[in-house]
Amino acid sequence: MVRPKVDMIGRTFGRLTVVEQTEGKQKDRQAWYLCRCQCGKRIKVRGTSLRRGQTASCGCLRVDMTRRRNKDIAEEKVHLLGKRFRYLVVQEQLETRRNGSRIWRCLCDCGNYHNVTTHNLNSGKVKSCGCMPTNHPVDLSGKKYGMLTVLSLTEERKSNGGAVWRCRCDCGNEVNVAGGNLNRGTTTSCGCIRIEDLRGQRFGKLTVVKRGQKSGHGHGAFWECVCDCGNRCQVQASKLKNGHTRSCGCLHNDTVKDITGERFGRLLVISDSGKRRPGSGGVIWKCRCDCGQEREIRQDALLSGVTSSCGCLTSKGNEKVSRLLREANISYMREYSPSDLKGRKRFDFAVMEDGKVCYFIEYDGILHAKYSGSGWDTADRYQKTVMSDQIKNEYCRKKKIPIIRIPYTQFEALSLNDLVLETSPYLLDTEFAR
Repeated sequence: MVRPKVDMIGRTFGRLTVVEQTEGKQKDRQAWYLCRCQCGKRIKVRGTSLRRGQTASCGCLRVDMTRRRNKDIAEEKVHLLGKRFRYLVVQEQLETRRNGSRIWRCLCDCGNYHNVTTHNLNSGKVKSCGCMPTNHPVDLSGKKYGMLTVLSLTEERKSNGGAVWRCRCDCGNEVNVAGGNLNRGTTTSCGCIRIEDLRGQRFGKLTVVKRGQKSGHGHGAFWECVCDCGNRCQVQASKLKNGHTRSCGCLHNDTVKDITGERFGRLLVISDSGKRRPGSGGVIWKCRCDCGQEREIRQDALLSGVTSSCGCLTSKGNEKVSRLLREANISYMREYSPSDLKGRKRFDFAVMEDGKVCYFIEYDGILHAKYSGSGWDTADRYQKTVMSDQIKNEYCRKKKIPIIRIPYTQFEALSLNDLVLETSPYLLDTEFAR
């Protein structure tokens, strides 16, 4: 360690206070010091850099100065008081904001006040309170746009001063439409074109009778239909026209694939429950789980693999782990998905410490160890599960995060010691144990 010529201990340079002398870089004959910054951080600094004023903080000073400078520039850019924007003169800035943008109270030449955002003023989108057009509108009288024929210019104006025209629709209704909407083709009717009248039309085994009660709830028009079998149902107009729905569900019964006796994970299909899904007519099957419970499950859930047990497969082991951690007052999160993990895969449990992940716990059910070879539980499914586990293991190795993997065979004997890093025999990589 270099012997300093000047006593630096205890002296303050900018935001830095010298704590003690420390080892410097190799082949550097300068004295180095450990300093404490006002923000709480500690850094090593060369003595000459401190005395010359080259280093005055851990870096936070530069950040604060940059933030202050950017704020001043931003304030200068948006200081619009007294400025004129066509027919508007800015009077004051309001405390509220709209989508993060400042709002200014402006006085229009007509005498009205109008609140406008910074963006709308600077871009020229809004130039008046709406009392006058921002330009002299081109005469659209007599022109036809879709089902609309322009009759005359109205005194009404949009908030940006855009002209509004009186139009007559082919259906006979008259509406006021902004000139911009006419020219862009945004509006081509009074609204009647949106709802096509399907009454009396036939789609598969369905005959449309009247407008359905479900219409107007954000999913388009619904129509009440009578099926050839005599049942009535309400169907979305789009599903009728694209052929998605062609019956009340009875048509689906004619093409039902019999999966009685087939196995899907831990579920064995016993029989058709006789129930059908509303609308689609999907079959609901009665199934028996390996644990002895019986449940009624949709066919699509079985075939897609969404459901492979009565619930015991996913809940029993995880619920026991959850209970043990909760009783021990160990902080954790379930179904934790790190943002930087490939495929956004989820860990069963993330044990937390001071808001950060301390280690992961995975409860490996029977599907992680073997497959039955029937239904959805195939070798391909098993390989995907193994691959997913490998990806998560590799992630933990790279990030140096410990991971405990509990096998399903340990369920009965599972205890808190199995879930704690210091005592768990199932810690995947012992080099991470603390």
